[in-house]
Amino acid sequence: MKLVIKMLLFSVFLFSTAQIPLHSQESISDRIIAERPLEEKPFEFPQWAKDIRRVDIITFGVFPFAWFFSSLLVDLQRCAENDWNSAYYTSIGSSSNAIAWGDGEYIKTLCIAGALSVTVALVDLFIVKIKRSEAQKKAEAAVKNEPEIQRRPLNAVPLSGINSILPRNMVSENNAEDQKRESDRG
Repeated sequence: MKLVIKMLLFSVFLFSTAQIPLHSQESISDRIIAERPLEEKPFEFPQWAKDIRRVDIITFGVFPFAWFFSSLLVDLQRCAENDWNSAYYTSIGSSSNAIAWGDGEYIKTLCIAGALSVTVALVDLFIVKIKRSEAQKKAEAAVKNEPEIQRRPLNAVPLSGINSILPRNMVSENNAEDQKRESDRG
């Protein structure tokens, strides 16, 4: 009992001191980041590494739920094999006279839960890959169908033709005088 209390106190001490921020000198990585030119892109993981991380997160996230449901399935299978005897209900409200699982049931539950969680993660990976490839195909098709933009200077509109573009109320007597001057010059 004293050993358990000592271990508990040690773990509380260890985790409470981990929250205290430690002040140190500037690290080498901080200096490298500060000295790096702005044009450089920061390091980015390749897509396959991101996909493996996603599968890993989903696998371990689904595992507790998969364990719960697979333990229910194993209990139902045990009950069905033993004529629905209530002593075999270990996961669902077990009673004092419940028959404990053997090593075989634990291994079976572990295998079912592991297979279920990996299956869910792989199905998610395939869905994400399909969506990613469709988005890439759409982007490539948009680039192919996009008209090429040509930049060139606008052609100058002669002043004599400006009156045909402007509304009548904007054409004033001054414009008419300018047109007479232009015609006299030309």
